[in-house]
Amino acid sequence: MAKAGNCADFREAFKNSFQELLKPDLQNGPSSKTEALIRSDLYSATIATAYLDWLAGIYGKASLDEVLKVTEQLLKEQIQNFEASRP
Repeated sequence: MAKAGNCADFREAFKNSFQELLKPDLQNGPSSKTEALIRSDLYSATIATAYLDWLAGIYGKASLDEVLKVTEQLLKEQIQNFEASRP
């Protein structure tokens, strides 16, 4: 069910659920509303994709904990790179 080609509506709804959870936290930061919305979309898509790809077996025998830790670390690195590059 979690495979990309099978349930596009489910995948989109799953991503949107994460996005709704992230929006309030991101909108309270120093970024503009547009930036907060884009960040919430990027983060939610990343988290949802990692989780659904794990369910679909794309990561082999990796545990969910491992997948989420790697995803979290990569997102943190991207945030730090973005913040460092701001004028």
